[in-house]
Amino acid sequence: MGDETATRVRAAADRLREAGADTLVLGYLTLGFLGVAERLTADLGLPVVNPARAALAAAETLVRSGLGPSPVAYPAPRGTILTA
Repeated sequence: MGDETATRVRAAADRLREAGADTLVLGYLTLGFLGVAERLTADLGLPVVNPARAALAAAETLVRSGLGPSPVAYPAPRGTILTA
């Protein structure tokens, strides 16, 4: 992450903490791949959620639980199903 981006992210995080935030959730997925959450957690002393890790953990939980799309909301296609 470039210096300018790091400075801007840190400034925004500082403002949110001063406003009373006790946890930060990054809303820009790319920041999840840059180690921003981990650095901010260390610097600010409060939890910063990495969106990439949170999304992956949610997907893993659904798979382990055997959950998938609802057959009511997403019914199986009708007719001939093509296979490879």
